Amino acid sequence: DPSLLPKVAAAQTVRAAALVAVLKQPYNLKLPSSTVGAKRKQPEPEDIVRCAEAAVRKAAEQVRLQKDAFESLVEPKPPQEQPATDSSDDDACAADDRAAYHQEMAAIAAARSALCAAQCKHSEARIRLLEAQYELESAAEERERRERERRDAELNAKIAEVNESFRARRAEMRRYFELHRAYRHSRRQFQWEGDRLMLPKVFCACERG
Repeated sequence: DPSLLPKVAAAQTVRAAALVAVLKQPYNLKLPSSTVGAKRKQPEPEDIVRCAEAAVRKAAEQVRLQKDAFESLVEPKPPQEQPATDSSDDDACAADDRAAYHQEMAAIAAARSALCAAQCKHSEARIRLLEAQYELESAAEERERRERERRDAELNAKIAEVNESFRARRAEMRRYFELHRAYRHSRRQFQWEGDRLMLPKVFCACERG
């Protein structure tokens, strides 16, 4: 599909820029199982965005310079055809005019091509910047999602801890009430037994009196 060619070219350019950014980073020998030349520090998304912004500014400056150079050129008028004469000086003059005209037209064409190339590079740089900004936003959203999941996990752990403490407290209170009920029951039984043993003595004392 020809419409995918610009996207493929932009993706390849982004990968090349990321590779250049990686190669500019120092070795990170603190990583486990790292070997010299094998492990390098990965660039941060913010650094990639800054590099892309600098590339866009540089490309825009090149576009401005090429545009100024192109607009400074004035398209020459084509040389007029001279009637055929036997004078060699007139023929040489006409040849010089034609050569100068073609040279100026070639300079204008070269300036136009340079301007188009600078505009293409500026567009590619803007595409890389947009992709880098998208990656940065995606990384920020991923960090926010992980932070939200971490907070949710901590909150769920605290809720579970509170529920477990509440269940333990409720079990302790239930055990306390059961012991209190058993104590009251045993005390009542002891009182009944005492009353049963004391009643005959009370009757005997009343009869003696």
